[in-house]
Amino acid sequence: MKTHLNRRTLLKGLGTVSVGLPLLEEMITANALGAALAKVPVRAFNVFFGLGIPAPLQTEGFDDVLEPLKPLSKKLLIMRNVDHVRCDVRGINAHFDGATASFTAQPAGGEAKAGGPSIDQMVRHAHHPQGLPAGMVPTLVAGTFFRRSRVGRYHHSYTLDGTVAARMQEKPRDLFDRVFGTLANANDADARAQRLKRSVLDSVVDQYRFYTGPNSPLGAASKGRVKDHLDRIREFEQRAFALPHKNGKGP
Repeated sequence: MKTHLNRRTLLKGLGTVSVGLPLLEEMITANALGAALAKVPVRAFNVFFGLGIPAPLQTEGFDDVLEPLKPLSKKLLIMRNVDHVRCDVRGINAHFDGATASFTAQPAGGEAKAGGPSIDQMVRHAHHPQGLPAGMVPTLVAGTFFRRSRVGRYHHSYTLDGTVAARMQEKPRDLFDRVFGTLANANDADARAQRLKRSVLDSVVDQYRFYTGPNSPLGAASKGRVKDHLDRIREFEQRAFALPHKNGKGP
């Protein structure tokens, strides 16, 4: 009888590092005992479109463009026909601070402060009132923007007191470092050279050896698939960090 492996199995390293596995034969083997699936961790994210979505497209919902997301429709919310008008009070000008109300539903608290917490932070504090587990990135904000005169025009994640929850990561490289960490005490040239040697796989090497070693619950075909999968990850890392750095202000 083959060992059953949960489809959500990850190779987990230090901090927030985790590496997903490809679909293996052991993941699709029926479990005769009907054991309960592992609990899915609570995660939440928001996507903000600064200039909005054309009205005709809003009525489509999960048809047409968003049809690939239809299987997840019960877990996703499309906010439509929202007319908060900067929540009607306070603020200096909706063009400057109106966006702070997007995920807070409260009037602006200033040019660099929202009137209350955003949805993502409410979810975070509801499920982890005593704080997140050690080693986790508390809030990750990624994106790009071109109107930079005021924080409220481009930032949409706010803590319980309305202050900015985290600095936005515009560059993919900065986003990577925010999740996986940076090299300490190294100048730019040294850090660039070390990036080519560093890998997210370094922190999961023990689990890799287990799943590909003699005591692994996987069959020969699955072992080979895991090895190929991790090889592709390493190749992607090397290509990403070997790109010439032509513009310091570019992504």
